[in-house]
Amino acid sequence: RRIMGQRTKDALAIKIASGVLVGRPRSIDPEVEKRIRADRSRGLTLQGIADALNRDGIPTARGGRRWYDSTVRSVLRQRPLTTTSRK
Repeated sequence: RRIMGQRTKDALAIKIASGVLVGRPRSIDPEVEKRIRADRSRGLTLQGIADALNRDGIPTARGGRRWYDSTVRSVLRQRPLTTTSRK
């Protein structure tokens, strides 16, 4: 098992180094991400952003009905979405 794990780790490192995106595809609406980043740059708190998204009925990236400050933080920690295509 350790050998298989190491082979997988090595293969993923090679893919990442060559610029291939790995993992689950991003599913957040680019407009929602822009809104979150803009709200944060205007000084809104994470909870304030979550409350505004909930008030406006914006679904989460995975279809949830409720935004939390931790959900907003996760969006902000990701690299800004520049394209929807994957290699």
